[in-house]
Parts: sequence; structure tokens; C-alpha cells
Amino acid sequence: MARRRKRAEAPKLLIFEVLAWEPNYTFSVNRDPDRLGDYVEYLELHLDAKCVYPDKLIGRSLTVTASSRRGLFAPSRPRGAPLEESSSLGTLRLPPSGGSFYFGVPHESCSYLMSGFESHQFQFLMLSISPLARGRSSVNDVIFARTSD
Repeated sequence: MARRRKRAEAPKLLIFEVLAWEPNYTFSVNRDPDRLGDYVEYLELHLDAKCVYPDKLIGRSLTVTASSRRGLFAPSRPRGAPLEESSSLGTLRLPPSGGSFYFGVPHESCSYLMSGFESHQFQFLMLSISPLARGRSSVNDVIFARTSD
């Protein structure tokens, strides 16, 4: 009889202290024939963070990229239209040697996020995740906060 390997349960919430952040902006001519428009505009926020919760993961480092491209997200769905479910915001990779998380944000939210980081209103990043399996997990919610409470 084959042994089944039991998947280790992880907390549903991970909390990271944001140690540093840096914006990156790109505006260029569109050279992609499959993309609409004459120009392409990207704004990315790069974060360096350290895990502060749960105890089992304290001290693990994480590099986060919040990326935005104008027109990336579809417009709101009309009233009565069927709800389309997305499986996650992105995949968290959190091996012991340092992790990464990349996700998209609406372009309109970037100035708010940068203002929050600049004024020290966003000092913690909270990720609601599915159980970690081999150092990976799907992220369902991203929350930036002033405190970790």
C-alpha cells in the first residue's frame, strides 16, 4: 500500500513588515501587435519585507512586485451579469532562502499606494493564503496596513 503524504497546514494569514519600497515607471511605444493602443504605460512598486507572523516563518524575507499597466483590468461587470471567479491574485513563493510574490493592481490605485508608503501609513503587508505546499501558496487577499493588529 502506497503511503500518502500529508500536506502541512499553514496559517491562513501571513504578516510581513515592509522594510523598503521603490517605484518604477515605464512609458514606451507599443511594439506588440496584439496589444491595443500606440503606447504602453507600466508602474511597479517593489517592496522588501520580512515575515513577522506566524512564529514558524518569522524572519523569512520576501520581495514583492505590485505591477500596474493602464487598462490591464477589465471594466466592472454589468448588473445581473454572471460572476467570473478568479482563482487567486498570484502565487507566493516562500522558501527558507527568500521568497517572492508578484501581483497586478489597478493603475488608478498606484498613486494611493505610493502616498501610503511615503507617509508611513503602510508598514505591514498581510496576505491571506491557502495552505503552503512546498513553499508555495495561492494568495487570495492583499492588505496594506499601518499596524499588524
